[in-house]
Amino acid sequence: MAKRVGKAGKAKRVVKTETPRNNGIISFNFSEYEKWTYSIKCGKFNNHFKNFEQASRHFYFILSELFPYVSSNTEEVFNGRQDHCHILRKENEKFARQVINKLYGNDRLDETIELWELGKPTQEIRVIGSFVDRTFYPLFIDHHHLIYPSKKYNDPDYEKYSYKAQDIPNEYN
Repeated sequence: MAKRVGKAGKAKRVVKTETPRNNGIISFNFSEYEKWTYSIKCGKFNNHFKNFEQASRHFYFILSELFPYVSSNTEEVFNGRQDHCHILRKENEKFARQVINKLYGNDRLDETIELWELGKPTQEIRVIGSFVDRTFYPLFIDHHHLIYPSKKYNDPDYEKYSYKAQDIPNEYN
């Protein structure tokens, strides 16, 4: 014999579904431009590493320090009060677009999209990407501060580096 099921009644609580709001905090989308972590050489640009250890330190810094720092300083970033976070202009933007075109192809990024550089004081590592509202889409990493060259931040031996981010998974096999 089948069990008797009680009468369906009204729901005791109503759950509203809404699109989550980020309350002004910068969020990050890592899936749109899948090669953002790749190493590439393009003219005078080289974001290869010295070795696996340097690559590990850089990626750890980006995920554990740089992105949380940028996210917690949202208003300063968008108001231009964060020295190492800004829109790329003129020759620096042109240089970054050359790297992007080599990495993704010439038709992947619209020329009207503003490119941003995100960084943290005292560190040479910069992430280049674009914002749509308050979501940042990383396009590539400038590990050696080459889009805005600076003797203070550039590693003098970066041109010799050949360890690729794409080789990291091989370290575990």
